[in-house]
Amino acid sequence: MDTMIDSLNKDMWAETTAKADGYKEYTINRQHKRIDKTTLGLFLDPEEGDSVTVQINDTLDDKDPLKNICRAEFKLDPTNTKVIGIDLDGDIVERKS
Repeated sequence: MDTMIDSLNKDMWAETTAKADGYKEYTINRQHKRIDKTTLGLFLDPEEGDSVTVQINDTLDDKDPLKNICRAEFKLDPTNTKVIGIDLDGDIVERKS
C-alpha cells in the first residue's frame, strides 16, 4: 500500500513519526486543482473559521497524495497558502527546511 511520501518528492518532503505543533484538522474539497505537474491546489474548510485555498508543492509528476481523502490535519505556512505538513491518521509528512 502506498503512503503519502510515495506521491511526494522525497528531496523536499520527509516522513516523520511525531508531528510538530501547529496542525489543524480540515475537510478537503473533493476537487483538487492541478496547478502544474508538481503543484496541487486544495480548498480546505476548518471546523471553525474561514476556509483557505492552499498549495501542496513538490508532488511527484501528476500524483495526488490526498486522492480520495476527505479529512486530514494540515500544518500551513505563516501566510496560510502553502501546506508544510500533513497528518493522515498517523501517516505524517513534513516539508524539509
